Amino acid sequence: MRVRVDPIRHIASEGSVTVIDLGTGQVLKEILTGLHASALAVAPGERHVVVANAASDYLSVIATATDTVVEKIWMKEKPSDLFGASPNALAFDAQGKTLFVLQRNP
Repeated sequence: MRVRVDPIRHIASEGSVTVIDLGTGQVLKEILTGLHASALAVAPGERHVVVANAASDYLSVIATATDTVVEKIWMKEKPSDLFGASPNALAFDAQGKTLFVLQRNP
């Protein structure tokens, strides 16, 4: 696995989710998400996977049919907040209509 690093600050500059064929172990695709992809939740029906990007303060929604990010959901209450939201755990309710997100308290 390659870690992409910012050439000036020398810290990770992006995160990713890797799609792997479980039968063969072959890497099928790397999907770029936000920094510190710390949790995944598969939506009921398996049409989407949500990724919590703790160091980027947003969620990435991946469509499983295309393995592409189709939406980014901002987690900070307002962009001017000094501290990040740091989403780091996810779970759908039993009906799949509500996504619970654990984040750092402001």
